[in-house]
Amino acid sequence: DEAELICRARIEEDHLSLEGHLLLGFVARERGDDDDAVKAYKAALYLQPSNWLAHYRLAEIYEGRGKARDAVREYEVVTRLLDQGAFPDHGLTWFSFPCSGDQLLHLCRHHLEKLDRGGAVRG
Repeated sequence: DEAELICRARIEEDHLSLEGHLLLGFVARERGDDDDAVKAYKAALYLQPSNWLAHYRLAEIYEGRGKARDAVREYEVVTRLLDQGAFPDHGLTWFSFPCSGDQLLHLCRHHLEKLDRGGAVRG
């Protein structure tokens, strides 16, 4: 609850706070509120369309909801951004990632292959 209040206060203070929207998405996801998480990540993408982290989190949500085509689209965006060297530009100031850009790229490709085997890419 406190984390959500802090994120909302930050966004109220600065509507253009990419980090505030990203963190609000994390909080919503932890609560199991994927609808609010999607809203937060889409707000982040409105501010920075090339934010791979928001695209990745949306891909996870869509995949979990069985929206394979949407997940594929988002994973493909992430792979393009990471191929272009966007890994350091994730939008979070105080957080590091437990993996490298190459590892994340491999993970996205794994998800794309899995979704392709399920028929999502072909239709």
